Amino acid sequence: IDLQMAQDSQYFLLKISDVIPTPYQRIFNQKFDTFNYMQSSLVSQSLQTDLNMVVAAPTGCGKTVVHELAITRLLAKSSNFKCLFLAPTKALCQQRIVEWSAKFSPFGLKVVEVTGDVDLRNSFRLIAQASIIISTPEKWDSITRSWTIWSSGSSFSRRNTSFRRRKRFDSGDCDCSYATS
Repeated sequence: IDLQMAQDSQYFLLKISDVIPTPYQRIFNQKFDTFNYMQSSLVSQSLQTDLNMVVAAPTGCGKTVVHELAITRLLAKSSNFKCLFLAPTKALCQQRIVEWSAKFSPFGLKVVEVTGDVDLRNSFRLIAQASIIISTPEKWDSITRSWTIWSSGSSFSRRNTSFRRRKRFDSGDCDCSYATS
């Protein structure tokens, strides 16, 4: 399917089988076979570009699927990446860890939850081993403030990860990151 031609039409819904490479279709086919309008409008940017995105939409509109599209792009390029998913509550982090572990572990990806229940030292170990990191904004802020302390003398170093801290969390150095509600 020509994504540009589809996007030029006023209303379009893209079928998963038309735009997602066959090995990755099972990530999406579990609940539906067509992306909704918001998701369809972001398929091209999510799968074909390295542009950063901020996706803001009401609850239930499919923001998480857009993140899954970005993860699929990374996975199609290489299995050696890190991405961050920020959720406002620990309960949403736990829901995401269950769903994404089932979806992405068959591709050899490790999905970890880094929330208030995990101590700082263990958080760094989990992040170093993970491809997909799920956290709350508060915990992520706490972790990134401590990177320089931890980076000397450990297997986790801020030099061998794609995340870097600037003033506050800045998604410019992340492979993909979204805040969702």
